[in-house]
Amino acid sequence: MKYIHKIGVTFLIMLFALLSISCEWPFNTKPTENDVFELTVKHNITRLMPSANINLTWSEITVEQFTMYKIERMRTQDTSWTPIVDLSNAFQLSYTDTIWDDENLIYRIGIIDLEDNVLWATESISIPKTTEVYVPNEFQTIQPAFESELVDDGDTIIVSPGIYLETLGIAGKDVLIRSVEGFKTTILQPTYADPPNERVMNISSGIVDGFTIELGSPSFGAAGGGVAMTQNGTVKNCYITTNQSEYGGGVFLTDDGSLYNNIIHNNIGANGGGMYITDAHGEIINNTLVQNDIVINGDCTGLIIRNNIIYQSQPDISYTNSALQTGIIIDFNLLDENINVGSDYINEDPEFLDNIDFRLSPTSPCIDAGHDDNQYLDIDGSRN
Repeated sequence: MKYIHKIGVTFLIMLFALLSISCEWPFNTKPTENDVFELTVKHNITRLMPSANINLTWSEITVEQFTMYKIERMRTQDTSWTPIVDLSNAFQLSYTDTIWDDENLIYRIGIIDLEDNVLWATESISIPKTTEVYVPNEFQTIQPAFESELVDDGDTIIVSPGIYLETLGIAGKDVLIRSVEGFKTTILQPTYADPPNERVMNISSGIVDGFTIELGSPSFGAAGGGVAMTQNGTVKNCYITTNQSEYGGGVFLTDDGSLYNNIIHNNIGANGGGMYITDAHGEIINNTLVQNDIVINGDCTGLIIRNNIIYQSQPDISYTNSALQTGIIIDFNLLDENINVGSDYINEDPEFLDNIDFRLSPTSPCIDAGHDDNQYLDIDGSRN
């Protein structure tokens, strides 16, 4: 009996020692070559739309007092981790994550014990870039496409023909939004309200190309019935018509916004039926304004108004304070009459062939009468 007692005491002492060691050293956070904790990250993505799976697997490792696996990720340009999931099954060796963005990623998995000791394994992965998205095939309308995490600076939103009822807010991304077939078949109208109280579009960055922009009518006192342009947004190859507001029935323009090759027609504004421009320094080039004038306000030093047709739009161009506008460049425009604004202008009938897209007849005085700098030449190399 004494011998058995001694064996029992010895066993208890050894058990206590083992428990003490395991509590103090739950696992080695710097594993040896024979005890490596590794993470592998893979995918089969060719084009991410709208989401994709990332497959994570990790090596088996035994840890006393195991609590969980913790999986986190971050974009390669970030400095903080985003928690993904905590896994309590010690025998689980894989996980599938779903992503909605095409940024390159870094993943890490931590194995954690009861005392919050952590052993991490880390792996990075490249994600193929989605540079073009399609409306309505992939996004029903334009605004959700623009706001998608997939759409980044330099990307393109390609819009098929249709009528899109939405008030657009284009800001914070340098994105091209272009129609497939041009303005005749791709139409933007504001979100429906009764009575109407919305403009069609606010733009402060990127490019909008090839749409009809119509029926905007923001609340009284607002600026820009069709488009309100700020910062460095650009609108080109658009037909801006039948909008109204107190300041700039068609367009309100400020900062470095620019307009190229647009038709602005039949808009209504108490101050500038076509455009109200204030403290603007961008470019207004190769546009056609019919029955819509331009009002210029504030200090617009550096603004260029060039190669435009402004017809049946008396007083064509007017200032709220001409003394502030010594730094504007206004030249090579067709105007209704000699209003003593700018230089190298024409006061003649432009000879439109139609009242839809206002194409010029072969004998129009506007042909080859634009600025002769190479940047303004036609595709065939002739003068604009």
